[in-house]
Amino acid sequence: MIDCEVTVEDPDRRIRFRLRVQALFRRARRSRPGWSDGGDPGAPAEVELVRVWCLGVSIWCGSESIEADLCDEAIQRRLGDWCATDQEEQIVEWILRTE
Repeated sequence: MIDCEVTVEDPDRRIRFRLRVQALFRRARRSRPGWSDGGDPGAPAEVELVRVWCLGVSIWCGSESIEADLCDEAIQRRLGDWCATDQEEQIVEWILRTE
């Protein structure tokens, strides 16, 4: 299991989320030819999000931003759950790029 901090952006809303993510990570396997044992087709790297907390939010207004650190654990979990579904692709992409 990996535990990391990820930053994702929602350009439509002009919001940046700073997240703490716990995820299961499985490295890619190379394919292996093999006539007698059937070989191995290999597999791409996989990420499964286990838990996400939203630690902070930045809201952009023109070239300026307002930042807020979230201290309430219930709000961290609620926003984290929302980000895990709405921003899942960005989170997984970030983890695959860095691992």
